[in-house]
Amino acid sequence: MPAWKKPDLLEGPLKDLNDALHALHKRAGYPPARRLQARIGKEVFSHTKIHDALTKALLPTRGVVELVVRELAKMARPPIDDIEAEVNRFAALWHAAHGDAPEAAPDHASDRAEGPMGDLGAARSTKRESEGEIQMRAATAHVYQTLVELKRLRPDPNHEWDLYLRTAGEERLAAVEAELGPRDEEGSKIWQDEWERLIQQLEVQTLDIDDTALRERIKDAREFMEWHTETFRVLRWPERKTRLIAARYAMESIEAFRGGDPLPEPSKEYVEMRGVSDLMDELDAERR
Repeated sequence: MPAWKKPDLLEGPLKDLNDALHALHKRAGYPPARRLQARIGKEVFSHTKIHDALTKALLPTRGVVELVVRELAKMARPPIDDIEAEVNRFAALWHAAHGDAPEAAPDHASDRAEGPMGDLGAARSTKRESEGEIQMRAATAHVYQTLVELKRLRPDPNHEWDLYLRTAGEERLAAVEAELGPRDEEGSKIWQDEWERLIQQLEVQTLDIDDTALRERIKDAREFMEWHTETFRVLRWPERKTRLIAARYAMESIEAFRGGDPLPEPSKEYVEMRGVSDLMDELDAERR
């Protein structure tokens, strides 16, 4: 594949980042944007967003840089032994360029977000906000919208099956089937694919949150959503309950941050989930 055209940039941190991206792209064999998109996940970034990261005279978002670099590093020849070190090297280049150049808006920056997130177009046009503030407002809106979608996601069609089996054990399989009917394997796969898509999307979007405290809260909530099996084992909460509690915690934190208020205390139920996490960590430590 041919090399991508470099943008015209003055000497400085942004050019250093762009030159490094092009060098890594060359080392990976000049893979096309659509191939990189397929490796990262088609629902995460558009292929044009990936192409723009190397060809536009704008600072790409941190999330785009991290995931593109990670995939290019995996494809590089000769191989890159320490991919995390390479990702960290580019993170340092990105931070050096941050504030030195205008930033590209995150994907779907014209989308509307539900509820307190308001209209991103209006946020972008607020003259009193700096570019960094507008970028942060857009990033939090995208995360918030994904959390809304996660809250709306219905339970796995087989969730009742799973609840019964985890409670009663495999020996009651015939009795469970007699009571609930056959498992909906196709419906469950569709649900699982959508759940995984949203979780991955949330993970990537969180990379663009510059505020450390808020980013860690969203990451914490996402990990609880992924960890729902352990919550069921200890608290007997179905997956959807864990997901709703975690999503609500992250959404309330974003609402407070955008309103300039202190981040809220976690709910009693969220604290219970955290207690389960601490308990499992202690048990794992004892086993080791």
